Amino acid sequence: MISRTAYQFLAALALLSVLSGFRFGADQVFLDYSYTIESGSKLSIEGTSNINSFECFCKDNIPPKTAKLQIVNPTTIRFQNASLSLRTKALDCDNNKMNSDLCDALKADDYPNIIIQFHDALIVRGSLDDAVSGAELRMQASMIITDVTKKVTLDVSAKKLGPGRYKFVCAKKLKMTDFNIDPPTALFGLIRVRDEITVNIDITARISD
Repeated sequence: MISRTAYQFLAALALLSVLSGFRFGADQVFLDYSYTIESGSKLSIEGTSNINSFECFCKDNIPPKTAKLQIVNPTTIRFQNASLSLRTKALDCDNNKMNSDLCDALKADDYPNIIIQFHDALIVRGSLDDAVSGAELRMQASMIITDVTKKVTLDVSAKKLGPGRYKFVCAKKLKMTDFNIDPPTALFGLIRVRDEITVNIDITARISD
């Protein structure tokens, strides 16, 4: 059976939560836990064009949230209302023209947020109680960009930093055209952003019940 620390770790990943050991089963209810994303955490979109590479960082602070979780078995937790949101107009590519082109491509006026909704988490390697090596988690999630929702699998490296504090790192490759997005161009098409982008998550979360 997973310890209280392990439950904290899995719940935190769903951005996130904690739980202590009690019996598993279909009758297990969802419980509420709060999480805060600490300053210094990074959310970004990374890509390349035919002439260079770029990375656009989200400049917003993420407000505290509450998520629900349910233990399915000793290595799996399901989530409700667990999500991570990137405000499109808060993405800063360190280039005003690139910022504008990216917002236009992502239809920021109509769809102001990129949203990741977390469904469940599975421990695939390591121990959630191991503060040195940490664990590898596989999460099933939905990625919402513009008006398109896609199911995705996220491979996440997770590590305990201290009581109630956890670090999560993930990089997910996506194609813009899968979300009905035309990759941006500039200078009458001489500069073309490639279709594949990477959504980077590097966050530290603090969990409380």
